[in-house]
Amino acid sequence: SVFVSDYDLDRVQKFTADGKFLLQFGGAGAGPGQFDAPAGLAVDGTRAVYVVDFYHNRIHKFSGEGVFQTVIGHPGRLGDGALHYPTGVHAAADGRLVVADAYNNQLQWFDANGHPTRRAGYHLFWLWPRPASPAAGFDVPTGVSVGPDGAIHVADSGNHRVVLLSKLDEYVAEWKIPDADPAIHSPEKIAVS
Repeated sequence: SVFVSDYDLDRVQKFTADGKFLLQFGGAGAGPGQFDAPAGLAVDGTRAVYVVDFYHNRIHKFSGEGVFQTVIGHPGRLGDGALHYPTGVHAAADGRLVVADAYNNQLQWFDANGHPTRRAGYHLFWLWPRPASPAAGFDVPTGVSVGPDGAIHVADSGNHRVVLLSKLDEYVAEWKIPDADPAIHSPEKIAVS
């Protein structure tokens, strides 16, 4: 199946692989299973669907048939599980979720039950993101994907680069266009085959 998050219409649609519409779920609102700008989604090995609720600062979990199951994370700037305008989510093969917590300038991991387990990247307060170096720091990471070997790929939008981390969050490499025009070269999403 193909799942599509519809940012403006606050819904997720499900299609067959050849494009036939099957169902839709979600809708505008602040209640469980409702969105204000679903910014991204992921599907795990059990066919559960995780939807990033951008303006409500949380992740919704649904069955593959669109039945709401739970909310993961909560609005906030500090502390485990606190999300501030998340934009991307990836369901890793081991059942964990990795969330691109864009405006907290970090990645956050949640276990299969939705409990926060660790973070990567950081900021000084939230007004001054730590300047990114080859070894540390993100500036509005908007997309994340974990490869089969556990390596973590990050679309580090504010730094106009893609970052590769080891499965232990250690810096490995980055791809960046020299002297990039920040109005143009700003990666948003990423997927790894």
